[in-house]
This record gives sequence, structure tokens and C-alpha cells, in this order.
Amino acid sequence: LLKILRRNKGYYYQTKHFTSVSGMIYRMKQNAVGLANICILSTMVLVAVSTTVSLYVGIEDIMKERYPPAEDSIAPIVEKSVKESGRKIRHEEDYLELYFAAIKDQGQYSLDKEKVKTAGDRVSGFVVLTREDCKKKYNEEIPELAENEVALFTIKKTDMDTLVLENRSYHVKEIKQFQNTEDFETIADMMDEYYYVIVNDVQDMERLWQLQKDIYQENSSSISRQVRLDIDGDSEQKKECFENIKTALGPEQAKARILIDSRQSNLDEFYQIYGGFLFLGLFLGILFLMITVLIIFYKQISEGYDDKERFSIMEKVGMSNDEVKATIRSQVRTVFFLPILMAAIHVGMAFPMIKRLLSLFGLSNTALFAGCMAGTILVFALIYLLVFLKTSKTYYKIVGEQV
Repeated sequence: LLKILRRNKGYYYQTKHFTSVSGMIYRMKQNAVGLANICILSTMVLVAVSTTVSLYVGIEDIMKERYPPAEDSIAPIVEKSVKESGRKIRHEEDYLELYFAAIKDQGQYSLDKEKVKTAGDRVSGFVVLTREDCKKKYNEEIPELAENEVALFTIKKTDMDTLVLENRSYHVKEIKQFQNTEDFETIADMMDEYYYVIVNDVQDMERLWQLQKDIYQENSSSISRQVRLDIDGDSEQKKECFENIKTALGPEQAKARILIDSRQSNLDEFYQIYGGFLFLGLFLGILFLMITVLIIFYKQISEGYDDKERFSIMEKVGMSNDEVKATIRSQVRTVFFLPILMAAIHVGMAFPMIKRLLSLFGLSNTALFAGCMAGTILVFALIYLLVFLKTSKTYYKIVGEQV
């Protein structure tokens, strides 16, 4: 960067810039170590604080992606428990779903379990729904489908006319793209392709289930019944209703491999867990900030004594006192603000990777994370500015004694 500034004649051949840039280039080896340390520590502060703040602030978004599955035999039990708890069901979803993974191989989708295990993010995901359940879940009308016909719902645009799953071909009668792709950002980051395959009825779904079961065997997926309820009441009433449902299900849960989950109960747990992460992030952020301040202060003092004699010589060879002071201010500002600028660039380049890591914790709201990141950078920049104003006075005092 300093060499680029030196090649910029309009900038470099000014008295205040010429002496500061040439001086920093001459002492770059010493400067580089200090600046790199400050930059790394600043980056650590920004990452630690912004990610943990994002997780804590984004708990409500994480909750939106968690849904309680249930089995066919227990749906009436759940509904009965809700009524006995004095609650009303405001919204209910009830549908069958089959999920399995495949690997794309020469335009076809292979169910080779060894390839799928080692494929990483090149795995393709398939969720199978019937036409009737597609209407319930997405309010989308799908025309009558033949035995070897399917419709596709996609995240990314595709012109696929034939879906080939392990040498079994299905004619793609209709393709629709999800309008709100933000709901699927987490999946899109972790998988190469993701499709909702709409079949005509349960019998067609069972054929696909049998296909993947024959290959995956003990690792195969099951057709699951998803029952999702939104009930009225305040936080405590909802948690009480959830406990009543668990009591009513009793041994049925273990016998039928039922996973029962409550948004309100999980909300409290998430605030506890991510509150701990937030404390850890702020603690590490403050710790790294303290180290950064100490390095900056040491750097200002050591460089002040190094520059003291040099600026005295500049004054003796003809530079005015005002020119020397302008050079000092230019050098201090350049050296001081380069690390925070580079730290912001580092964080910006790491943004996609951090976003994917956060998606593993269930946070897929990119706008929220970007806002928390920008806010953290702004707050850190203000603290950094205060440190600059404080430590630069020490530098000016040391150099000014000679100047």
C-alpha cells in the first residue's frame, strides 16, 4: 500500500505525505509486525462480538425454522391434550414427508451411500410430498400426475425435463421456483441442489421410499407424518400445554420414535445457551481490545522516541515547524487507521464463511448478521478512535519535546 501511495505522484510529492510515507517504508519491517498484530486482534474482536451478538439477537429467526414432527397415531392425542389444557389451535399443518440425499453423477442422481458420505456440499437433497400435501403446505395446485411423472419445486432455476434417480426415470411435468428463497438459504449453503419432488399420491411416495431403502438399508429415511400446531395463550400457558401433551403421549413417544418439540420451551433454552455465547464473545472481545490498546500505546511510545531525532533533523535541514507537525499528524493517522481498515476488509472477505458457520447454529438471516457486523465495526471504530486520540497525545508530547 505504501508503495502504491509512493507511485501516486499527486499524493506522494506533498511535504506532509512525502516524509511520512518514505519514513514508514524505511521502517516497514518494524511497523509491519505491530500493524499486523493490531489488525489480527481487531479482526478477532469484530468476529467474536458480531457472531455472538448475531446468534443472540437472531434467536427468534432460529425458532422459526424449528417445527415439531409427530406420527399419525398420536395426532388425535395431541389435539385432545390441547383442548383439555384450555388452549385453542390457531393454525395446523398435517402432511406426509420423505427426505433422502443423492449425489449427482453424469446428469443422474445416484443413491450410492459411500459417495454421499464423502461428497460434502455436493450432495443433492430431495423432499417428497404428495399433491394433496403440497396444497396444504404451500397452497400450490399441482395437476394430476401419472405414475412416472413428478413436479419439482426448486431453490435455483432449472430446466430439467427428466429426473433420473438410480436409473429410474421420471418425467418432470412442471417446475416451480420458490418465491421466498431466504427460507432455504441454510440448505442452499450446505447442499449443491435441493428439490421438493411432488408425486401424485402416497403409493408413488412409497415407491420412492422403497427405492432408497433398498440401497441405503439401515441408513434409509422413513416417511414421516409432520403435525405442526400454533396455539393461543401466553408463554407460560403454552409451556404448560406442552407438558400436558408430553404426559398424554407417555410411552407412545419411545415406541413410535416420536420427536415432540415446543417453540416456547426451546426459546428459553436458546436464550440461556446463546446468552452464554454472547457473554463469551463479549469477554473475548474486551480481552482482545485491551491487548490491542496496550500494543497501540507501546507502539506510539516506542515510535515517538524513534522519530524524535529524525524530525529534529528535518527541521534543521529547512522544514518549518508547521510542516514537521503536519508530517507527524499524517504519519500517525496513516499508521493508526490502516489496521482497522484492513480488519474490516478481512471480516468482509470472511463474511460468506462465517455466514455458513452461523447456519450450522440455525441462523440463516443474512441481513441480521450483516447489520450486527456493521454495528460491531462502527462501535469498535469509535472505541479505536478514542484510543487513537488518547495515545497520539503521548506520541506528540514525546516528539514535540524535540520539535
